[in-house]
Amino acid sequence: MTRRSSAIMLVGMSIATCPTCQSQPSRPSKTMTNALPDTSPLARYRAYLAELGWADRPDRAFEVVALALPELHCFAYDAARPRFRLAVTKAGRVRPGAHPEDDWAGLLGAGADAGALAARLAWLQGEAAGADALNSVEVSVLAPGAAPVPMLDPLDWALVEAPSLQLTAAGEHMLSAWLWNPQARQPARWMIHARVGEPAKIERLTAAELRANRNGRESAGAKLERARASLRTGSLEAQLWALQLVRDNADHSAVREIAGLLARPDSSRALRLTAVGTLAALADPNGVPALAALLRRDSDAGVRRAAADALSRTRTEHAIRALSESAQAEADNAVRVAIVHALMAQGAPARATLEQLAQHDPDERVRQLARDYAERLRAPNRP
Repeated sequence: MTRRSSAIMLVGMSIATCPTCQSQPSRPSKTMTNALPDTSPLARYRAYLAELGWADRPDRAFEVVALALPELHCFAYDAARPRFRLAVTKAGRVRPGAHPEDDWAGLLGAGADAGALAARLAWLQGEAAGADALNSVEVSVLAPGAAPVPMLDPLDWALVEAPSLQLTAAGEHMLSAWLWNPQARQPARWMIHARVGEPAKIERLTAAELRANRNGRESAGAKLERARASLRTGSLEAQLWALQLVRDNADHSAVREIAGLLARPDSSRALRLTAVGTLAALADPNGVPALAALLRRDSDAGVRRAAADALSRTRTEHAIRALSESAQAEADNAVRVAIVHALMAQGAPARATLEQLAQHDPDERVRQLARDYAERLRAPNRP
């Protein structure tokens, strides 16, 4: 792999897609390679734009030079917001998506290694994966050993393999590559079999679909149980994935595991913040003791602020008591401001504590905020 192609593989490509492009029906050519007139690559790309009914400002068509190969040229329209992507091969073209009639044999046989071809595939699919013309999505190539994508299921990550390319004695090109689309939040394996003059065979399966094919589909309950086990004994990446899954599924049965995670002295700041965010989303009274302990003892002011905010989501006497006690001992003004906001969220039962802070807090801003909140609670109907 060359230095240039390696850099392309590691850096995902952002692309804004166009509904006009996506809504156009596939237009198979008379040949299986979707052959185009034998003109310059740029002229052929402009002809493609005309096919789509997009002939406005042809001067905005440009080649992505970093992706160029001797027999492969990648084009897009409008450098400010690239769209209408196309790979122009020696004998045809390849569009975003998985059109079997496109010249996949020409793309796979363009004289690059598997990683470089996978990068060009990811570049094309950025347009196919986007939601609309105003949004962009980054599609990137995955490979084992690279930093795992945050919140990725460990079982999915275990399936990821480096891109591979083969050429059989019968002249068939075979490319396998794992791509990551953050909108889908699932790694997907592309397997492309292409031979000159024949339609390509293209298989796209997510990691979850592959696992289901091999081992049967995992039930939602079994997946949540696996997440709870990861919170107890998993790696950092597995625990981050588990916290996200618990949050997405409002799994209150995982509160005990999250509390145990927060009690460990070796939990990283990122992990603690993510765990606190999950408890905030759950708003479960059983999470109050763990949040109260963080608010009292955590060495990081940002984590303490997050704990105070999470306590504001649960209106209980225990939460008010934890906030009141911490307000007296907390040295950081910003954390005490967060505590005052959290006390206000508790409503009338927290008024007495707010009145005390309005009189005795060492910082005037905190005193004024507590004073305003206490007044609102005395006259709840005041605008």
